Amino acid sequence: MRLKTISLFLAVLMGAATFTSPARQISENSTIDSPSDMTFDNLPITSAIHQLAFLAGINILLDSKLHSNPPFVAANGKAIAEPTATNHWTNITAHQALNRMLAEHGLTMLTNPATPIMRVVSTNRVVQALPSFFNSTTNDPTPALVFDDLPLRDALVLLANQARLNLSFDPKLSAPGAMVGGTPVLKCPVKERWNNVNSKQAITALLDNFDLGVVLETDSSGASKFRVTTRQDAEVNSVR
Repeated sequence: MRLKTISLFLAVLMGAATFTSPARQISENSTIDSPSDMTFDNLPITSAIHQLAFLAGINILLDSKLHSNPPFVAANGKAIAEPTATNHWTNITAHQALNRMLAEHGLTMLTNPATPIMRVVSTNRVVQALPSFFNSTTNDPTPALVFDDLPLRDALVLLANQARLNLSFDPKLSAPGAMVGGTPVLKCPVKERWNNVNSKQAITALLDNFDLGVVLETDSSGASKFRVTTRQDAEVNSVR
């Protein structure tokens, strides 16, 4: 079988979101995700994971806890330089290769019933999935949604506008201590490509990933609005 070298091929808009044509959703044993030979030559692990997920038709989101400065946190919790992938596999599907690569680096994919986006986390990390705060059935899926290094706050605002939600942000999220891996949480970059996901599901996935939640409030006119806050504050208010 002809060698297929995996290379970066996703075209995205810098600092923006764009919409493209529908993509496949493929199971590990699918005949559409046909076996082939794959070679990775010193490719950053996050790039390799994203490319395999795209080929397999899987929506993923890298856990915020994997990022630090240096830009990667190993399974033992220590910050390290991002690992690279150097592999040559024969007669393997993209889904199989993805599972193998995750296992080799102490990673796994977690599902959340509230969203079709799977979260890539360290195998030793205990994660409680965030339930959806929204009625996602009122928001049709977008064929393809692409973010390239868009700050989290901007990504949430863009998605909220798409879903026609009134979104605000708790001032404490801009406080000096609201950091993820040395970066203010609302400025953390979002760099993902998701297919057939609606805006409310995407918001839920991002909130879940950054340990955030929302509190439902009502303004003076009686209109509903959602305040993005910490996961702990959202649970205390327990208004969904």
